Amino acid sequence: MTHRDAYLLLFVVALIWAGNFPLAKLGLSELGPMTLAALRALIAAPLLVLTTRVLEGPLPRLARRQRLMLVVQLMRALEIEVMFDLSLELTTVGVGMKEHAEPIAKRVDERHERRGE
Repeated sequence: MTHRDAYLLLFVVALIWAGNFPLAKLGLSELGPMTLAALRALIAAPLLVLTTRVLEGPLPRLARRQRLMLVVQLMRALEIEVMFDLSLELTTVGVGMKEHAEPIAKRVDERHERRGE
């Protein structure tokens, strides 16, 4: 890889990284955070697999144990998200978190408005 190629890739990464905040802010105005995160993963995963296949060739086959571990990890991640959402909706802790987070968020917004951000 030449220096030019390395700097070009660095520029692409910086561009993607910098574009993440405005796009997330725009997306959160229309979608919930979990929906947005799921959409990002659904878009990014196939693109990463495709890019890897183009650059590196076919992906190696996963052993049975590796496939099982992948399924377990995906189920665990889903379980954590579902349980967190349910706990916020069904317990008094969720009510307390929402009640206390709202005034803080309003104060942060007010400070940003005063600063002109």
